[in-house]
Amino acid sequence: SPQDVYDLAATIYAEAAREPRDGKIALAHTVKNRAEVADVPIQGVVYGKQQFSAFNPGPAFHGYADVAKGYGSKNWDEAVAVAANVLGGKIADPTKGATYYHGDYMTPTWAGTAGTKQTAHIGQHKFYTKPVSEVKAVTRAAARSQRDPVTVYDADLAKSREALGFARGQVDNAAD
Repeated sequence: SPQDVYDLAATIYAEAAREPRDGKIALAHTVKNRAEVADVPIQGVVYGKQQFSAFNPGPAFHGYADVAKGYGSKNWDEAVAVAANVLGGKIADPTKGATYYHGDYMTPTWAGTAGTKQTAHIGQHKFYTKPVSEVKAVTRAAARSQRDPVTVYDADLAKSREALGFARGQVDNAAD
């Protein structure tokens, strides 16, 4: 749906705007894979509690503002095109089914847990698979307590969607 494309594009932009196209594709597939494994919507993965640092409260909480500033930029347009094409099944998954990733400048504690396997290192991110039961449990719990982007940054999000480019045609036609 156009909303899925927007939410995935926002995540690509907030988490990997400066990555090469391959990095954006890998990140998009990771979100899509997690949604499919856990059987939750893209929005549940993207805005799930403690799922992506760009949308979590705290010092790294910058995603909404970054996305609002990014409309019309080359990186935003590329994020929309990547999101539409990944969700449309037009781009192969370079992560080998990854459901998690992190920046290669850090090592989160979950990266060393039992059953976690690194599948790829693309751009500045490392990609991983985790046991299906863990992906389902964590992602479903996070989706149940997801942050609503409209209530978090109501004015910014409305402004960015309406005035700066959430033109339905932009996301509807992104894969063309």
